[in-house]
Amino acid sequence: MARVPTYTQPTVETRPLGAPQLSASVPAGTFDTGGSALVDGGQKLAAMGDQLAAHAVRMAEDDAKTSAMAALTAFQTSKRNVLFNDDTAFFRQSGQAAYAGYQKLPAALEEERVRMGSNLSAAARKLYDQASIRDLSGDLDTAARHAASEREKWRDGVSASLANSSLDEAALYWNDPGKRDAALTAARNAVLDRSAEKGIPFDDPRLQLQLRDIDSKWTTSVVQRMAEADPMAAKKFFDDNKGRLTAEQFAPVAALIDQKTKLYRVDQEVARVKALIIPAITSGPTDIATAIHQQESGGKTGDYQIQPGTWAQYAKPGESPDNPDHQKAVFDRIVSDLNAKAGGDPARIAVGYFSGPGNIAPPGSQTPWVRDAADANGKTTSAYVKDVLGRVSGNGHPSRADTFERQRDAIMGNADLKPDDRQAALTRIEHDHAQENAILAQKEKEARRQVQDMVLTKKIDPMSVPPDLQTMAGPEFMTHMQAAYGRGGVVPFNPQVENQLHELALKDPEKFVQTDLSPLYATHKTDRVEYWQGQQRQMATAEGKAALRQPSYALGDKVVKELLKATGSDNEENLAVANQRMRTWLDSWHEENKKAPPSDEVYRFGKSMLLQDDSSFFGQRRIDAMRQNKEADFILKIDRNTLPSVAEASGIPETDILPVSRFLKQKGMPVTLENLIMVHRAGTRRPTQSAGGGGNG
Repeated sequence: MARVPTYTQPTVETRPLGAPQLSASVPAGTFDTGGSALVDGGQKLAAMGDQLAAHAVRMAEDDAKTSAMAALTAFQTSKRNVLFNDDTAFFRQSGQAAYAGYQKLPAALEEERVRMGSNLSAAARKLYDQASIRDLSGDLDTAARHAASEREKWRDGVSASLANSSLDEAALYWNDPGKRDAALTAARNAVLDRSAEKGIPFDDPRLQLQLRDIDSKWTTSVVQRMAEADPMAAKKFFDDNKGRLTAEQFAPVAALIDQKTKLYRVDQEVARVKALIIPAITSGPTDIATAIHQQESGGKTGDYQIQPGTWAQYAKPGESPDNPDHQKAVFDRIVSDLNAKAGGDPARIAVGYFSGPGNIAPPGSQTPWVRDAADANGKTTSAYVKDVLGRVSGNGHPSRADTFERQRDAIMGNADLKPDDRQAALTRIEHDHAQENAILAQKEKEARRQVQDMVLTKKIDPMSVPPDLQTMAGPEFMTHMQAAYGRGGVVPFNPQVENQLHELALKDPEKFVQTDLSPLYATHKTDRVEYWQGQQRQMATAEGKAALRQPSYALGDKVVKELLKATGSDNEENLAVANQRMRTWLDSWHEENKKAPPSDEVYRFGKSMLLQDDSSFFGQRRIDAMRQNKEADFILKIDRNTLPSVAEASGIPETDILPVSRFLKQKGMPVTLENLIMVHRAGTRRPTQSAGGGGNG
């Protein structure tokens, strides 16, 4: 009998769908018993159909749910891009941009939500709407809170910007009290208005802190701007308003006021002494007669130092040496006569006035004098000529060196100056003096190069050189150029100059490197001058400088070892630290002075280094007795016990220490090692009265 297929066989349809597997096999014997078996089979088939229908419904529901989930996932991905992931995403925005962006955000996201579900079946759409609306609602609540928060930040920022803008106005109108105070009121109102909008009461600590910050910033901004233009007005404003400053801002503003007022006081002092003591003017040559008179009299009226024999030679009957007008008349005749005999050469006129017309060297001579004679005071002709020529370009005023010394003395003598201001003023004029000298030296060097080229190469008469070049090159250089021109532009070999250069290069290489050799083109053979300039360039290289300083380094090491051994602290660490400090000082000395320091200066620094070691790093011997306190620039206690140690450390004779210390106290200056040395050196360098023309006639 044929086999009836059963529904329990695994088929492609039933396996993945999980359809019910009902047994519909009918035994063959059943049909033999009657028709009742057929009825039972039909009932079972009907039941199986109901089950299949129910399963189909469940499958449709599952399909709708799956489609809804897929659409929801796509919407969430798109929504995240809008809210978080894109460069212009909503949650990446802040302030006003976030608030403005939220206005369009709900509609845009709702439109995207609807679009993502537009192709779903009704059943799937129902499921999708329920899930997507709930999901979107939560995100919009978060976005709304972000927009509200950023709106508050934006409004706070606008208020702060308005306040800061008002503070900028105050600084801009620092010298207009009305506008300055109005700007402060505007800044405070911006803060008060915003606090009122937020419901913050006036006595709230947060508001009071903001107002204090506004007051402090206002004071700071005005002081900073005012201090640049008018430091003393800034100090008064600071004194009147310092109570407005916060603790954090008080210290830096006070320091700024101290710095600017000190600079102002120093500027005023420097301007005072520079106006009081006019420096040398180099714009044009002065009458040689005025220069000689200045040299003879030290700047005083009269006192031409005319010797009796010379007076008898040039005075007219009835003229008296006691009459200032007669003195000047005789002096003018002497200079006029010497001018004719010297061919107008200022150097030779000075020679004639100092040592007599017979000592004037003829044109073409290497020096303007025949003999470098000295007067009864020991002043040589060459020294006198140098002093006078220094005044020829000075328009009758003191030389630059004299000017500097007089300005320095004027500062030292101002008892109203604070010690720090005095030192700052001294440092300022020293810097200005050095800078001016460097500029003039460069101009002089360039002028001499041009004159040399005109006379020696182009064979132009030195007298035809433009006056400004002659002035800048200097009368002594022009005298040598005139002599060279007289020899046809040929400068002979000068053994004296050659030996001097050779000796200088050996004994003081660093000074040799810094020496301007251009004037030697007028007194020494050209190829030899070029050779020595080449030596200078070679020695000026980095390797050359290091080699030049080796003797100084060796001396420094020797001094350090000796001093540390004397104090019983010559261990390896102390030696290393002391050598490093010594090396730094030596480099600084070489750079500033362009030469090696003398041995006594090296010893002096070494002793000072140990003496001023407040950390007690190098140990103590005979040092504690000299200390009165532990300040960095400590005050020396001068008495019978410490006098030898102070003398040894400073290099000042014991007999000079007490007078110098008394001078410092009278001037209100602290008795420090540095001040002792500074005042003592100033005293020894102060210019003395010129010897004058003891040998004229």
